[in-house]
Amino acid sequence: MNHKNIELTDRLEIHIIELNKLQNEKDIKKIDWLNFIKGDEINMRKNIDKELKEAIEELERITKDPETRELYYQREKDLRDKISEIEEGREEGRTEEKTKLIKSMYENGVELETICKIAKIPKEEVKKILKEEN
Repeated sequence: MNHKNIELTDRLEIHIIELNKLQNEKDIKKIDWLNFIKGDEINMRKNIDKELKEAIEELERITKDPETRELYYQREKDLRDKISEIEEGREEGRTEEKTKLIKSMYENGVELETICKIAKIPKEEVKKILKEEN
């Protein structure tokens, strides 16, 4: 089955490049794109790909403007903060579920030692969880 040119979305374009297949001169455009993505220097020859040239010019434009660069850095920070919040929320959810499970096992007569083995936490921590009010 040929998977070339399948539209995934109108907002995102994905290109899969098999590096081991880039071996001849006609693949130079792909190599130029890879170098651009990696941040390496690109040989600015006459027959450089039009889209690549536009991408290079756009990158140069936005990195020269301090205001645009600051917006980029702020957006990156916001994304990292959001990821951190999500990870913290997931951890809180796991902790809440583990607490509920420990309390439920105890209420259903499961021995403390068994709860410790299942929850993989020390006996003192299980006792502390069982003392906490909902």
